[in-house]
Amino acid sequence: MASRKLLWYLDSGCSKHISGDASQLINLKWKPTGFVTYGDHNRGKILGVGDIGGDDKVIIKDVLLVVGLKHNLLSISQLCDKGYNMNFEPNLCLISNSITSEIVLVGKQVNNVYNFCSKLGIKHNFSAPRSPQQNGIVERKNRSLEELARTLLNKSNLPKYF
Repeated sequence: MASRKLLWYLDSGCSKHISGDASQLINLKWKPTGFVTYGDHNRGKILGVGDIGGDDKVIIKDVLLVVGLKHNLLSISQLCDKGYNMNFEPNLCLISNSITSEIVLVGKQVNNVYNFCSKLGIKHNFSAPRSPQQNGIVERKNRSLEELARTLLNKSNLPKYF
C-alpha cells in the first residue's frame, strides 16, 4: 500500500495541479511565484513548478509545489484544458490524450472510489455534497442569494414562511 504522501487525488474544485512533496515531481524548477488559496481561505506559498511522470516520460505538466500541502491534487478542469478526456464507466475510469487517444491513466473502482495508476498511486476522491467546508465559494454565493431573497420578502411585507 502506498503511503499517504504518494497518493494523488483528482479534485474537481482545484484550479491547478498542486503537491507538497518535491520528490513526487520531475523537471522541478524552483521559482517562488506567489500563493494558492485553499477552500478554507488559507494560503500556501508556491515554491516551484514541475511535472509528474516516470520511465523518462512526462504524464502531467505544470504541477505547482506548495509549502505545507498534505495531499497531492490533480485538477480535473486543468486536465481537460490540457487536452485530456475522462471516461467514467461503472468499474473503470480512463484518462486519455484527446488528440492521440493514448490512455495515460487508468483507474479501477474500489469501494466506490476510483484508484488511478498504480505506478503513481493516484486515487480519485469525491467531496461530500452540501458540505460548506468543501464547497466554499458556491456555498457562500448560495447563502448570499438566500439572504437577498429573505430581505426582498421582508421589504415587501410578505410572510417569512409560506
